[in-house]
Amino acid sequence: MNMQNDEGYIGCYYHVATGNAYVLMMAIEHYRYTRDKEWLHTIRDRLIPIADNLIRRIEVSKTADPNSRGCGLISGRIGDVADSLSTYMFSAAAWSALDGLSELLSVLDDPEYARIDTVAQELRSNILRSLDIAFAEAPLLPLSDGSWVPAMSTYAEHKAPVCLHAESEFTRGSHMSIESSAGMAYLLHYGLIPKEHPYYEMILDLHNELYTAYGCAFQQAFSFPYDRFHLRQGNVSAFLHEYYSTMAATSDRETYYFLEGYDRNGEAKLNEQAMWCMQTRRMLFMEEGS
Repeated sequence: MNMQNDEGYIGCYYHVATGNAYVLMMAIEHYRYTRDKEWLHTIRDRLIPIADNLIRRIEVSKTADPNSRGCGLISGRIGDVADSLSTYMFSAAAWSALDGLSELLSVLDDPEYARIDTVAQELRSNILRSLDIAFAEAPLLPLSDGSWVPAMSTYAEHKAPVCLHAESEFTRGSHMSIESSAGMAYLLHYGLIPKEHPYYEMILDLHNELYTAYGCAFQQAFSFPYDRFHLRQGNVSAFLHEYYSTMAATSDRETYYFLEGYDRNGEAKLNEQAMWCMQTRRMLFMEEGS
């Protein structure tokens, strides 16, 4: 929180724009574990500017046509690629952060609760409206079981995944990395699309078929939440397959640190070590809800 500038923006590696949402989510998780209202009071004035920065970025993306792709979503760089398109991953993270912040403010009986909650629900509506357009216009992809699913891009402005090169030539590390590491599955992970929603299974089927191998992401596999999908579905064998496949493929045999990718890029990254510990912990305990 001390890294935010005068406009409430929290920049991080290569100006990746997800800092605001993630800092808010960490504060939310801390309170849910500790229920420390005194601590919550002390950081309240630093949380609001972080949220307001997200809200301004939502307003910037609104267009005259509410049915246009990406209208009311959040754009910004999400990785090594210098893009500035609207992504479902980033927008879902922002929704989770604002929705959780409204929960914290309601605990404090803070009058800002209603404003933040209204924005969060509006953002969710914007995302679902954009998804309706994406599902209607995306090309159909055949799956190995003989069924077909709409193949959507993580970028709201695109009609097809980047890895299919339908509209764009830029990639990140490999042809599959953008959708594999920052794809539609985050809509499920953050709870924006619940299990009973008709899009849930289609997004999960597309993700499992096209964007992973043996349940593993194609880049920075420990950094992403896909193991949780296996556990929530009670598929223990798939979780273990992903866990041990990733560990064997990315651990350095001399230092036993984990690498960022399978190409030995980013050696001994703290993020990978921490996420491996979290994935190991989920074998024993995994929280749900608030």
